[in-house]
Amino acid sequence: MRHAEALLATGDVAAARREVQAALNVSERLQLRALEAECYYALARIDAAEGDNAAATRRYGRVVSILDEIQTESGNGDPLRREDLRAMYDAAAAGAQ
Repeated sequence: MRHAEALLATGDVAAARREVQAALNVSERLQLRALEAECYYALARIDAAEGDNAAATRRYGRVVSILDEIQTESGNGDPLRREDLRAMYDAAAAGAQ
């Protein structure tokens, strides 16, 4: 994911999308929910960079849904105490509106 972020920062949006999509495929296959949320968040940012705000809004909504599911499944734990997940959740919630 760091490589995809670097590609996005340098403007290579197509390569960033390919990297993120590959990571998303792995995260879904292995059921790595936090990574899946991170992938959708990156795809939303890519969509926004390409001017596809409707797709970005949908993907931000997916991030919120995934993180809400993680929160519910965690029982007494609070995964959103993690600073990175909380920041992603807050930004995605704002972007989903």
